[in-house]
Amino acid sequence: MSVNVNGETVHNSHGGGIYALNTAVYLRNLEIRRNAAPVNGGGIYCSNSSELRGENLYFFKNLASQGGGMYIGGGSPKFKSLIISENESGIGAGVSSAGASPHFINTVIHSNLGSPHDGYGAGMQIEGGGPVITNSTIIGNFGGKAAGIFIYTSSKLVINNSIVWNNMAAEYDWNTWWFTNVSVENIINWGSTPITYNNSLVEGMDLTSVGGLDATSEDFDPMWISPPAYAYWGGIGSFTLLEGSPCIDKGNKELYLDACGDYFDGWENEYTLTPPPYTISGDSYDDFFGAWYPRDQYSGKKALRIAGEGINIGAFEEVIGVTEPVDSVIRYVTPEGSGLKDGTS
Repeated sequence: MSVNVNGETVHNSHGGGIYALNTAVYLRNLEIRRNAAPVNGGGIYCSNSSELRGENLYFFKNLASQGGGMYIGGGSPKFKSLIISENESGIGAGVSSAGASPHFINTVIHSNLGSPHDGYGAGMQIEGGGPVITNSTIIGNFGGKAAGIFIYTSSKLVINNSIVWNNMAAEYDWNTWWFTNVSVENIINWGSTPITYNNSLVEGMDLTSVGGLDATSEDFDPMWISPPAYAYWGGIGSFTLLEGSPCIDKGNKELYLDACGDYFDGWENEYTLTPPPYTISGDSYDDFFGAWYPRDQYSGKKALRIAGEGINIGAFEEVIGVTEPVDSVIRYVTPEGSGLKDGTS
């Protein structure tokens, strides 16, 4: 069953789409889009809900002062197979985590728009707590400072088997009505907060000493099917990897299985993310720029999350070599056959 939480605006400051306080609810197969909250959590406000679980959730074009897509205040909720896209906020446009330790697994955070004036963490903002990000992709977020991940002091962060790439910070010039000082800012860490990297890829960093990849060269190419642009600039591309990508089988399978733990069933048959209905085809109207942009499809083709000996870095497995079951019966026909296509002649 699919549920659509769409176009809601709350008047009690928090949780435009969903308000979850001290709850153990299991959210599954939801589209949460075009909701707004005056203060925290345009898509969802989640506070002190350590037993909350969310799976196969799609946060799209939600708006709030802090935590456009998600605001998580306290607790350690678990989330798996999320797409957090094109949400807007001054602080944590995609996700704002305040004093919380959420777990994100198989999650794509992309094309979220932070305030170009004084915004922080267009993709994710962290203050206190200790989030854990596993087999996820944070890419193409735009605006403000630290467009990928912004971490305040007194926080800690663990990044496993994940990609942080092509997140663009920017300021807005009211004289020219355009962006200035556009630059790659994937992770900004105030106060030397401890960050643990395992088997990951971060643009501009060499993580080979912790099982990851060296992305310090300008020529490094993760090899996506179509290169993604950053937010609001003509399409998001595809985050599925091409055959030969340096990210293939470079993750640590045990980190993924440990992250899933007993919280999510069926990991041995787990599939990569499939596209929510809204993204399958058609163009997307950009509210910020007031224009239509072509919308590329997600892969949508099923491929085992753990295929073979290893697991890929990022939220997707490659689809190369994955085929649908075929009928193994060999049928012979003659030119004078019956035409019934059942092997009779």
